[in-house]
Amino acid sequence: MLTQEGREAACECLLRSGLDDSIGTSTRTGVFSTDVAEQTAPDLGIAHSNSTFKETAKSSVDLDDQNIFTDIPTEFLEKLTRMGYSEEQIHVAFAKVSETSRNKESSSLWFAILFHLRLDRVESMHPDSDQIPAKCCPATSSTYSSRDIALGSFNLRACRTSDNAVDKSVDHHGMESNRNILAMPPHRSGEKFEDVYDVILILDDREQFAKNNRGSRSRKVIESMSIQFKIQIEVRRLPVGDGIWIARHKQLDEEYVLDFIVERKEVDDLRMSIRDNRYRDQKQRLLKCGLQKLIYIVEGDPNSCEAAESIKTACFTTEILEGFDVHRTSGLADTLKKYGYLTQAISHCYRKQFSNDMYNSSLVCPSFNEFTKKCQDLEKMTVSDVLAVQLLQVPHVTEEAALAVLNLYPTILSLAHAYSALEGDVRAQEDMLGRQSNLISASASRNIYKLIWGSG
Repeated sequence: MLTQEGREAACECLLRSGLDDSIGTSTRTGVFSTDVAEQTAPDLGIAHSNSTFKETAKSSVDLDDQNIFTDIPTEFLEKLTRMGYSEEQIHVAFAKVSETSRNKESSSLWFAILFHLRLDRVESMHPDSDQIPAKCCPATSSTYSSRDIALGSFNLRACRTSDNAVDKSVDHHGMESNRNILAMPPHRSGEKFEDVYDVILILDDREQFAKNNRGSRSRKVIESMSIQFKIQIEVRRLPVGDGIWIARHKQLDEEYVLDFIVERKEVDDLRMSIRDNRYRDQKQRLLKCGLQKLIYIVEGDPNSCEAAESIKTACFTTEILEGFDVHRTSGLADTLKKYGYLTQAISHCYRKQFSNDMYNSSLVCPSFNEFTKKCQDLEKMTVSDVLAVQLLQVPHVTEEAALAVLNLYPTILSLAHAYSALEGDVRAQEDMLGRQSNLISASASRNIYKLIWGSG
């Protein structure tokens, strides 16, 4: 289980997001499994959760006694349901948060609710690793653990075949969580995945596998990886992410994008992207791409560069709050191994689920062209998107504050009209946004006013 130091580190990540009141003491004293932090990419986020979660939920909250459920904002239910959580899970988390934040508006509790949902998911992802067959354990390197953050250090490990399991998709009672059912390419009853499809790793053509970025060197690296792991690899332009996996039909000219996508970040690049907000933008594109399993690889030792704590905190909150599987590798060679083992693990998952009636997935993988078009459509910025980008450049404006402003005023014009209505009362204009949402601090409210309406 997670140590007290580790738990405090988790809370600290949320405190930095301004969630100290809404998290409450319950997140500092409960049970939090550290084993999820020891899982790596080949776990693929496929873990059993519903049965364990329901038992925990029923013992801690009586659903019949919670009149507060009717107060859950509709947008909360819609967003969280799309993320794979059941209404029961959302209700339980909302009740827990509300008990410790009775004076808070429900609209201000989003991240605290999401934290509790991730917390319960983590607790239920704790199978006995000793029961996993070694043959189902692709070699991999370790993920960021909360204890790493608490102790302020990361001890990089080499890839080992005993590190992790991929065969974790069924819970202790043999029941599959809905969120763990993968989208499947089209198939007929009784067909075997390996008889119909080939799994191919598609790498973005902007990926660099050599310091001098010479194409011949990168091709040799890819060819070597393909031979070593006996996998197919192709390079083409991707609209989002650094790598995806497709299922190519062996007889028909059809390609379907499997439910996994990976983003690779070298620590120095991650540090710079955090500073210029590319980090947020890239994560948002990944979250909106339509694939369930989001993998974030951090390459290199964060302790070797400046802003190490920012990198560690960013990685931890990305996993806990946003549902990514965050993993680290010691360097390029380790990352290439990660890609190889991931490809093998994904193939294993699809072979297992493809013709198994127990999974009975109604989700269908998009074709590669459909996936590309959807991601390209997401790139088209709306007027609200432009305002959001501008707001995030304003001092003291957090992502939550920017979203709160957009909920109140979707465009610059609508915000300008609101300031215009208070013309002559500078103090009222400066405080306007802060009064309308407790997610917007007084300093952020003043700075936004100066950007939109004030003279500086």
